[in-house]
Amino acid sequence: MLPLPSQIPGDKLLTKKAAAERLSISTRTLDRMVAAGKIDKIFVGSSPRFRKSEIDQIVARGI
Repeated sequence: MLPLPSQIPGDKLLTKKAAAERLSISTRTLDRMVAAGKIDKIFVGSSPRFRKSEIDQIVARGI
């Protein structure tokens, strides 16, 4: 189980659109990566969010 956003010290959350833009991919490709277990999705209410630190690690590694 993923920690609640309030339990992630200093980590910012990105919207789906912002995460996809940071990765230079479409939101649909981001959905596919989530479905494949490559990226974790956190819900704030009913809105999906992505940890900026995780997205930055993927950018640094290259997709």
